[in-house]
Amino acid sequence: MACRCAKISRTNNDISRTSNAREAIKSLRNMSETLDSRLRVLGRDMSGMATPDGMGACISAILNMNKGSPASIDAMIRQCDTRISALRSELDMLETEDSEFHQK
Repeated sequence: MACRCAKISRTNNDISRTSNAREAIKSLRNMSETLDSRLRVLGRDMSGMATPDGMGACISAILNMNKGSPASIDAMIRQCDTRISALRSELDMLETEDSEFHQK
């Protein structure tokens, strides 16, 4: 068994970076919700500007512009959560090993 201080430091850095990425992705969710809201307003406004012939297709296209984003964003957040959990488990193991090493 060897000193794990360097690995502990790298793991803590990985946890911090992954947590920061998770927060950035969460802000994307908020932006996505704002975009959905604005697209709905645009679709509603289009009903007053477009001719009846193309209005339905146009409004449908506008409302579908951001359709898959919320699910993708949520999947990325879950991936970050899974990674953080794995890193914390690894960190616990490393700290235990390091403590045993330094007690000798």
